[in-house]
Amino acid sequence: MEADSKPVPDTFFWVFVFGAIGAVIGVCILASWPWATPEVSKNTIEAFMNTKEFDVWRVIVLITASLFLVLPLPAWTSLKKLWEDTSIDPRPDTIRLGISAVILLILFALPFIVEPILACFDKLEIPRKLSRPLPGHNLRVLILPIIGALGTLLPASLGIWLLQAAIEKKDSLNVKDYLRFREQLQQLLLILGVILGLAVLVTGAERLALTALMHPFADLIKGENPLRFNLETAYPAIRVLASGAYLTMLVALIYVPTFASFRKVGLELVNKLLPPSDKPAKGWETYNKERKALEELLQVKVSARKSLETMVPLLLPLLGGLTSTLLG
Repeated sequence: MEADSKPVPDTFFWVFVFGAIGAVIGVCILASWPWATPEVSKNTIEAFMNTKEFDVWRVIVLITASLFLVLPLPAWTSLKKLWEDTSIDPRPDTIRLGISAVILLILFALPFIVEPILACFDKLEIPRKLSRPLPGHNLRVLILPIIGALGTLLPASLGIWLLQAAIEKKDSLNVKDYLRFREQLQQLLLILGVILGLAVLVTGAERLALTALMHPFADLIKGENPLRFNLETAYPAIRVLASGAYLTMLVALIYVPTFASFRKVGLELVNKLLPPSDKPAKGWETYNKERKALEELLQVKVSARKSLETMVPLLLPLLGGLTSTLLG
């Protein structure tokens, strides 16, 4: 070892550092501000921040912010390895990947940015403006989606698309490479599911915190008739569930084409290693046993239970929306 070489910090160290930074960001997102907004009194803001629902939202934001800074580590590492893999040539697909990435970010942003943007341009009715009582509320709720999109969603999605290119373009694909690529695919799918599931949970927790204002503190709103201040109408629970379903569909659009390519190439690999034959040299029993074992290893033909286990990360955004809806 050379004298000037330095030991590389282990993964746990960086996970701890980025997790701690994320926790600080999470605390800052919902930190108290000493002033009121033009529409909402200081008493309303304080009352809102003293509810148990706000505390739940604060905890979920803190945990989510930590994970949103930790999950980019494996996502970007996986993308870097795929990009540098000599068996993949992504250069012909660079423009397509770039366009796909932009479209993906726009589609992801839609559930989170439409209402804050309308609020910023005064396009919402007064009760719905008042339903976001924190100073800078609209900017606060956009911080986590931006971090999640650029830090994790983008590299994880690009990684999945590169894996599809890898599995389809690699001429001398063997079982070892196939299993390595498949493991990366499942890891990236899990990261996608977790990041979007957490985004939906944060939205649901925000809704619960906001609806806590509806009855006890409506009379604190400046110049506003409490009877008009109906947050259940402004923020129906079904909207959170719809966001979860929408983001699950988005994950499916990213994952399913690559999954289909893996299954197709996996079957081709099985037929290459154990080609169909009228009279197998080792006999039918040995041939069928070996073929079944290889199909299970490559997961090209699996049981319904195994398929469900594989698809659980795909459903995490929908499960997050369903959980928030049931709690609300």
